[in-house]
Amino acid sequence: MSLMHFCLLIFFCKSRKQRYVYGTILDSIAKVTGIIKFDLQAEPETGKSKLEVGGNVKGIYNLGPGRFGSEAIFVPRKPGTASEEDDGYLVLFVHDENTRKSSAHVIDAKTMSADPVAVVELPHRIPYGFHAFFVTEEQLQEQAKL
Repeated sequence: MSLMHFCLLIFFCKSRKQRYVYGTILDSIAKVTGIIKFDLQAEPETGKSKLEVGGNVKGIYNLGPGRFGSEAIFVPRKPGTASEEDDGYLVLFVHDENTRKSSAHVIDAKTMSADPVAVVELPHRIPYGFHAFFVTEEQLQEQAKL
């Protein structure tokens, strides 16, 4: 891992102490090559340097050679219900520079499995740096009233 950037905090947890944060892994030219999950409440492993204390890596999702992505967004598995903080999905856009195709990857945020929940091929290229945001249908309806 060259760099880690763009920490993703889970917005529905904003009134309580968070346990997990997600970040993007960047290569040497600042392209996103993967997503990393940290557990901020786990005890640090012995032998870690001062800079490594404060969060243990709980999972890494690598995009693979020639694939670069966007910052992920967190989507709760069941929006509006009480559940574990990491019970949901990470969604990010990925561009494959070898095939010149773009896709949306859906990752299980709890397990960070190398096998995505879904990969949806997109009809057009999604540029690097593209951002997204998740809203529930209820939130959309509230905005429509404004």
